[in-house]
Amino acid sequence: MKRFLKRIWEAPQKALAHIIIKLFKAEEAGEYEGAKLYFWRNQGGMSLSTHIFLPFQELSGTQYEENYIRHEYGHTIQSKYLGWFYLLVIGLPSLIWAGCFESYRKKKKISYYSFYTEKWADKLGGVKREG
Repeated sequence: MKRFLKRIWEAPQKALAHIIIKLFKAEEAGEYEGAKLYFWRNQGGMSLSTHIFLPFQELSGTQYEENYIRHEYGHTIQSKYLGWFYLLVIGLPSLIWAGCFESYRKKKKISYYSFYTEKWADKLGGVKREG
């Protein structure tokens, strides 16, 4: 019963993840803390339930890669906490922050990771950032 309730709790994220896997032809790239990692041909990362999408780049073995995956895993934890509310509370604001405020962040010298969705993901994923 508990497993069934967990599936329902994160159903919207899981459904969207499966659509994205097919639509973007994401390639499975391993696991991290029980979450499946996928490479996709997109600039940024995204987490939907236990599916973490990473940009298809040369990252392996770097501190950047470790922080990137930990950060996205933090979003996975947010999904577990928020369930159906994740897409409204985290997903949509995060997409808007990433897609619509890049020039604002550069002009004001604001870190992408200072936004509440990203700061919380860093904390949950155990990411330590300089500055």
